[in-house]
Amino acid sequence: MRHALITDVHGDLEGLTTALRMIGEHDVDRVISLGDVLDCLISSRSRGRRLRSLDQVTVWSPAMEGLLEDVLLIRGNQEERIAGHLPGDAVPAEVARLLAAPDSHRTDFATYCHGHLLSWTNPLPDLWCPLHEDFPGVALVYGHHHRNALFEVPRGRRTWSATREVEITSGVPIPLDRERRYLVNVGPARGPSPSWALIDETASTVTYHCTQSRYKD
Repeated sequence: MRHALITDVHGDLEGLTTALRMIGEHDVDRVISLGDVLDCLISSRSRGRRLRSLDQVTVWSPAMEGLLEDVLLIRGNQEERIAGHLPGDAVPAEVARLLAAPDSHRTDFATYCHGHLLSWTNPLPDLWCPLHEDFPGVALVYGHHHRNALFEVPRGRRTWSATREVEITSGVPIPLDRERRYLVNVGPARGPSPSWALIDETASTVTYHCTQSRYKD
């Protein structure tokens, strides 16, 4: 299976359209959204505040419904926050599908999730990775951090000194050793130059198509 991965659209219809158009130029079996398709307009400090209208909580474009029709959806923290501010009868069916999406998708090869529910560590400035998170298979694939990064982590007890950051070149497949474990951080699909990634589970490769990169000192 070849999975195209997008994440962190944050309501940017243009970014979503551009990313899906680029993905359409490649041979993929499925598109997976890793969450935060929408953006919650209510501050996270206002947890529990109840409203009656969708447009009070987020900006929804009906065009997104068609774009996401065949996309496997995973719920992000923005979707969780939006759902927490609205009663069910205030959510249109096409948006309810986003808000009620599962928090992960698992295959024998990888676990795909948004990332907000993972345990994060920050070994270097702005690095932030789920270094100690346990997962089955070869890869843990996530967004949330708005960066492109790939880490090869040791089996068993993990330390930053034993972790290798793998160099990324946009458009170039990176082989993933099935005897090792990887943290696959996918950059955001928003803005005029969105990022996305392709995981080929059969070939055991990941290819980043990216314009965003993490902080480097």
